[in-house]
Amino acid sequence: MFGVIFITELPDKSQLASLALSTHFRKSPVWLGAAAAFLIHVCIAVAAGRLIAYLPHRPLEIIVGLLFLACASILAFAIEDIDNPRAKKKSKAPEWQYPSNFTKVFAISFMAVFLSEWGDITQIVTANYAAKIHDPLSVGIGAVAALWIVAALSVTVGSKLLHHVPAKTLHIIMVLALMASAIWSFVSAFK
Repeated sequence: MFGVIFITELPDKSQLASLALSTHFRKSPVWLGAAAAFLIHVCIAVAAGRLIAYLPHRPLEIIVGLLFLACASILAFAIEDIDNPRAKKKSKAPEWQYPSNFTKVFAISFMAVFLSEWGDITQIVTANYAAKIHDPLSVGIGAVAALWIVAALSVTVGSKLLHHVPAKTLHIIMVLALMASAIWSFVSAFK
């Protein structure tokens, strides 16, 4: 159980969200927000068993795709001002400010992961394991441990990236990745 969830979650969109958030915010509230969202999703998956697999697929994927497009748009408009102090001085619009307090960062991280995990393959796998193994506690512990470790890896990598890659480059990569995730969700909705 642990290994399957761990490997499945590594390239997942929620890990991309955790990585992106950790490039702007402190690691602890980002990880704790992601960890809380994962814990709730695992509880839902374990409690619901196979019922999670029967959620309406198409509307769920369309909503997730629209959310990814919204996130990509927000980041795309913020790219102009990164590494360009003149743009900030000339602009009369209020500057984009990232929240700095623990509760706001926790809430943003929680919502990003919570929304991106609905109908995710790891949630469905967890529900299937809970239905087949009939030991919800071990399934839940294995899934939560795998998800928390992968989130910790994402947050650690994200906070270190700014030491090696310019912020503007990371933003462009994040926008492209979010747009690709949106496209992937839309394609998946109409398969």
